Amino acid sequence: MRDKKSRKACEADTVPVRRILLDFTAAMCYDKKRQQMERSGILMDKKLAFQILGLSETREEGIIRQGYLTLLKDTNPEDDPEGFKRLREAYEEALRFARQREEEMEEEQPEDEIGRWMQRVRKTYRDILSRREADNWKELFDDPVCGGFDTFLEAREQLLGFLSGHALLPRMVWVLIDQVFHVRDDFDALKEEFHVNFLKHIEYHVNTEDFLDYSLFEVQDGYTPEGDEEADTYIREFFQIKNQLENDEREGVSQSLSDMKRHGIYHPYEDVERLRLYIRMEESEKGQELAEKLMERYPKDSYVRVWTGKIFYDTGDEDKGLAQWEAVLSEEPDYYMAKYFAMHCLADQKEWYRAGRYVDELIKVNRRDEELLERQKEINNELVPALREALDKGEAYEELSDKKLRTYLGWRLFDLEQYEDILALLSEDSELEAAEEGLELKAWSLYRMDRYEEAIPVYQDHLKCVEEKVEDEEKRASKASQSHRLLGVCYFCTKRREEGERETKTAIEMESDARTRIDCKYYLADRYLSFKEYERATEVCDEVLSEDDEFYPAYLVRQEACYHMRRAQQVVDDYYRAIEIYAGFDRPYLYAAMIFYDHNQYKDALGVIERAKENQVEFSKKLRFQEAKILRMLSEDAESRKRPMEILDALLAESAEEERAAEELEEKDTIDRAELIFEKGLLFEGEEELDTAIGLVREAVRLDPEESYYVLVLGNLLRDAEQFDKAFEQYKKVEGVYHHTEFYFGMGVCCQIAAQWRQAAHYFIKAVEQDETYRDTNLRLYRCYEKLYDMEYKKADYDAALRYINKQMEITENRGYRLWDRGNLYVSAMETALAVADYEEALAVGTVPEEERYILWENIGVAYKNDRQFAKGYEAYRQAVETMKEKDMSVKAYRGMADCCRGLGDYEKAIACCREGLAVFPADADLWDALDDCYRDMGRPEEALRVEEERRKQAGDTKEYYGDVSYALLAMGKVQEGLAIFDEMKKSWLGRAANKEELAELYREWADHLTEACYFAEGAKKYQDAAALYGENWERKFQMEWRTGACYYMIGEREKAERHAKKALDCLEKRNIEPEDYRFSPQYAPLHSGWLAWCDLMLGEKEKAKQAFEKMEQQRPCPGCEYKKCYEASFWLGCYYYCEGESERAAALFEETLRRDIKMTEAGFLLEIIRSKDAGFPGKPGGHKRAEDGGKTKDAGQKQGLVARLFHRKGNPVK
Repeated sequence: MRDKKSRKACEADTVPVRRILLDFTAAMCYDKKRQQMERSGILMDKKLAFQILGLSETREEGIIRQGYLTLLKDTNPEDDPEGFKRLREAYEEALRFARQREEEMEEEQPEDEIGRWMQRVRKTYRDILSRREADNWKELFDDPVCGGFDTFLEAREQLLGFLSGHALLPRMVWVLIDQVFHVRDDFDALKEEFHVNFLKHIEYHVNTEDFLDYSLFEVQDGYTPEGDEEADTYIREFFQIKNQLENDEREGVSQSLSDMKRHGIYHPYEDVERLRLYIRMEESEKGQELAEKLMERYPKDSYVRVWTGKIFYDTGDEDKGLAQWEAVLSEEPDYYMAKYFAMHCLADQKEWYRAGRYVDELIKVNRRDEELLERQKEINNELVPALREALDKGEAYEELSDKKLRTYLGWRLFDLEQYEDILALLSEDSELEAAEEGLELKAWSLYRMDRYEEAIPVYQDHLKCVEEKVEDEEKRASKASQSHRLLGVCYFCTKRREEGERETKTAIEMESDARTRIDCKYYLADRYLSFKEYERATEVCDEVLSEDDEFYPAYLVRQEACYHMRRAQQVVDDYYRAIEIYAGFDRPYLYAAMIFYDHNQYKDALGVIERAKENQVEFSKKLRFQEAKILRMLSEDAESRKRPMEILDALLAESAEEERAAEELEEKDTIDRAELIFEKGLLFEGEEELDTAIGLVREAVRLDPEESYYVLVLGNLLRDAEQFDKAFEQYKKVEGVYHHTEFYFGMGVCCQIAAQWRQAAHYFIKAVEQDETYRDTNLRLYRCYEKLYDMEYKKADYDAALRYINKQMEITENRGYRLWDRGNLYVSAMETALAVADYEEALAVGTVPEEERYILWENIGVAYKNDRQFAKGYEAYRQAVETMKEKDMSVKAYRGMADCCRGLGDYEKAIACCREGLAVFPADADLWDALDDCYRDMGRPEEALRVEEERRKQAGDTKEYYGDVSYALLAMGKVQEGLAIFDEMKKSWLGRAANKEELAELYREWADHLTEACYFAEGAKKYQDAAALYGENWERKFQMEWRTGACYYMIGEREKAERHAKKALDCLEKRNIEPEDYRFSPQYAPLHSGWLAWCDLMLGEKEKAKQAFEKMEQQRPCPGCEYKKCYEASFWLGCYYYCEGESERAAALFEETLRRDIKMTEAGFLLEIIRSKDAGFPGKPGGHKRAEDGGKTKDAGQKQGLVARLFHRKGNPVK
């Protein structure tokens, strides 16, 4: 791709970069704040005050007051507010002087020789006529203190210290100072003591002629300087006025010129500024008389001649004006304004050739001046036809003829961008075309037409020609350097980087002109920047700035390179230095704002934006966009978000216009528009309008699908909108791009919400590997592993959960909640003492809100109850009830108290606890169940039925009511009634199930009742219906499958039983549960062992199953089990012997089961069947055949059942 930008950046010979010299004097003279203060009267001095009051200097306050009142009568504040203000300030300054003590005015007398010498220095400096004389200073510097070994350094220090605040001296004095005190030689050492700008000020004036001719200063008769600042104030005021006029700021200038008279000092340039004011006001005729006087007194002064010439020209004496300008140029050929005025004058007189010479020279100095370029075009359009005519006729034009005429015409065409005409012109003269002049012109023309490949050999020929034909060494080096430089550009633009770099470096080495060499280095740095070689770009900029630390463009390139290298401080330093040199370009502000933004220093970033506005910078789109981003980050409400929204809407409208224009050119730039839309989406996120924000960011992703950050933020927004599956989908797209903490955290949250605990933990671990204290990641890891431990029973998951909750406790601000969390984990692991200790400490630290403390007491109750420490559990639950006071926020404490009383065998107290809870929570199903169980535990099923009727009145026809009544009737031997009541419930509740889970539970209960009544085949079918509805709830499906198999095993259908046992184990595998982890989990180890033993039994491993049933009693009891011995252990072992046909051993075990739990009616049914002499056994033909009458006979009502209700024991969870 052709790089036009790089080409134009290197045209140093025709378009030199304009720089602004930051000079110590200029800094003092042009300080805008000082100007404003002086205009407002803040810096009004004594002389000006008495001049305004029309009084001679006096300390008599009465005279001052009278003078003020006299003038006040004629000064109306409404008609002349500025005059009134000025008069008042003069009055106050005069009074201040009058009240100043005499001793304050006395100058301290020095005691040592250096002090006395410095007093002479100040005296010389104070008098402007004395100051300008080099002999006076030479005499001072001949003093022994300046040459003495022990006084030189102190004398230099005091002199420079004084001059750093009084730095207005003629050049010849600065030269003397440098010669005597070695300022430039000791520059580096002196930087430690004096400001570098002051030292550069000296260096500058040693090497530069004075603008202000000190020999022209005059003083009034009787002039006596007051203080060191008298003449300095005059000079500063002069430069202030000059600067105002150069900026076309005319307001107050006339008054300032009048005020200068108070100093008793005069310089003719003061009157020149009066002439310039007349010119600015288009009142040149008022200055004619003054101009004549100035020319009469100062006929050789260039500044006087230039501006008096302008007065003469504007008032109709054009020849006189032109004569003065040309006289100046004959002595000072580079005098810009003389050349500028002469050029316009000659153009007006149609002296095109001479005007053209001048305009070309002016453009070399100020190549971007639109007015000059237009003027040059006008002149060239007039010149070209005349030049062509002379060429066609074979005549000379001015002093031009033949090849010189053709070459000159070629360059006029070049300025008019008529490059094809140049090539045609050269083709008419093969000799010129092959000569150095023709090759240079041809190469430039091809270069400007972007025909770089064609330009390369022409530049190469030009270099050979220069080497061979140009005799002047300096000229030869200059031309060769230029061709090497532009040849380098051609190579760069044709993607031949190595050659481009080589030619550019050659140009730098050959170039003798410091300015051109710096420009060339800058171009190379800019190339490195474009290649993203930021370090090399920075190194070249450092070289440039070591040669010229005022070279503005180098700061821009270095700043941008350092931004990309994340060197924040250098970016900011370059910003300050760049705007110190020139404050009107937007680029330094842009990168400074961006680096502050990137470092979350949004107020600092906004300060940069505001400074750009103060400096009246024209904001580029990038800077406007950056402003919108900063304002968004600082916005706190809808009102503060209006401004960034306005900026973005305006930029989007402009972007749409540009896009339409691009469509016509078959080019589209969608990236910028995508960024604008994306930023607007973030604004809507701040407004909590997530749907709108998501829509906008989706559009940004569509426009720029390669921008991974948009995808990341879309994922974050979807996550905030709780669309976690969609958020995760977006995150996965950029998983290979982003590896930072927030990204992994977001991925983890999505997986956590989707209950993908293992995957969530994977991402959370990646997050804490980068930042172990990031947000609540450790807490989330704890929750993931706690869940995994509860579901998969792996000890490693428990250890991980404990590790992360401990880490969270190290960094948390609310230790109470984290102790609470760890206590819950300990409960899951049956670590009762540790759990209780954490819960009690959580209560003690006081960070858990009062209204939540009862939950901790409930959890202490759970811990004790699960560990069968029922007395302690009861006390904890009772404390929870007391802590709730009258709020009664939870029924759990009442249930817990009842369960603990049942565990202690105190059924009456348990009943009282249930009644106490039901008085507060009359519809709680678990309390009604507990109350029902109490009566059944006591062998009083009739009262249990009365409880259920009471429940029905309070809570209606609940599923629990029907289920408990059915079980009670079965326990009483009323099988038909029990089945009938359940059938009634089934018909009612099948249509009410809200979802598959509820329907699955209904089928499970249906199967339980059927197996309770010995309908094993029908029960197995209903368990399978439930399994299908449980979907991918593998642990639930595991239970349905093994129960199905157990039903088939009980009726002797061993193949079906084996098949379902395998399905059951397959469910555990899909749930990622290892059988051994499941078998020996701290909670429910007996039950889990029993369930797996049934699977072993169905798979033919009878001995293993029998041993497992026998060992159940040796295991830790299930949490909260109120039975002294495990009734499931005896019952399931009895079922084993029953199925093996060992009736006596089975009967003995069923009897033991009934002693352990009187409610085990299933054991009772099986015991009766065994004792009946006609019983068949599963292992024998005809065993367990269902009665043909569907169970309506008495025998059918006595058929053996299976302990279905035991196979889905409820846990005792903590909150």
